[in-house]
Amino acid sequence: MFDAKKIKDECVLWIKQFFEENGKDANAVIGISGGKDSSVCAALLVEALGKDRVIGVLMPKGVQGDIDMAYKLVNHLGIKHYEVNIEGAYNAVLAAMPKD
Repeated sequence: MFDAKKIKDECVLWIKQFFEENGKDANAVIGISGGKDSSVCAALLVEALGKDRVIGVLMPKGVQGDIDMAYKLVNHLGIKHYEVNIEGAYNAVLAAMPKD
């Protein structure tokens, strides 16, 4: 039988161990979309490291209609966050690609 709490606890332990071995005083930086994947990952990071060691980066491409969901998540978790609009960088990468 699937034990969600056991799996969650194992993920939290793995995160703690990873940071202990690879970045004892480092912060975790995570892209936040407000979707399920980034929400679960951010919550696991907060449980493992504490909210003061998790930084969320919201990266809309121009106008993102549902960015409010990302803001709800970072506010709910109480993590520091930044919004970086990537539209210019996205367009520059597309413009630099070969047109074959």
